[in-house]
Amino acid sequence: EKKVIQMTEKRSKTEVKKFLKTLDADKVVCVTMDMWKPYRDAVHDVFPNVPIIVDHFHVIKELQKQLDSIRVGITKSLPERSERASLRNNRYLMLTDSEKLSRVQNDRLNKLFKDFPELELPYMLKESFRMIYDSETREEAEDTFEQWKDTVRNAEEDYPQFESMIATVENWRTEIFNYFDNRYTNAETESLNNTIRELDRAGRG
Repeated sequence: EKKVIQMTEKRSKTEVKKFLKTLDADKVVCVTMDMWKPYRDAVHDVFPNVPIIVDHFHVIKELQKQLDSIRVGITKSLPERSERASLRNNRYLMLTDSEKLSRVQNDRLNKLFKDFPELELPYMLKESFRMIYDSETREEAEDTFEQWKDTVRNAEEDYPQFESMIATVENWRTEIFNYFDNRYTNAETESLNNTIRELDRAGRG
């Protein structure tokens, strides 16, 4: 019903397990979470047969983090200070989903790639990873990931940041691809988290 039923004071494995034990195991369909290992361990201990789903929001957030690391590295490698300065204001263009960019922003992005072609492939790799979530089945999603992995490793440039992304997906592979079995997310939780942060900023604590 998309309602908050409990907020625990701490997020330790012990605290989470204590809360989970108050739930009726027969009514728990699945558990959605971010990639916080104590959460996964707590669920496995209390509900060993309940599927865990890593929300795709957190997977894409990790992808954006790795892309931004590549962007920062390329920026720092530029010899001219003026070139480095011009890239500082383009973080949003690189990290935002392509379909969310306006026509003007798309034009700016294309100019960015024209001026700094080394940024285009990392961006396209970010966009092609996102296609995993367009998959209709788990098998299709896993195949798409394998293709993406091959593309990263066959690229002309080495991207250790994307290798880190590959390792993250492999470490959470079951939980990430469980999403395609029933499409559950924790979007409501993330929305509430964002509201809390906005109120906290507005009230300065």
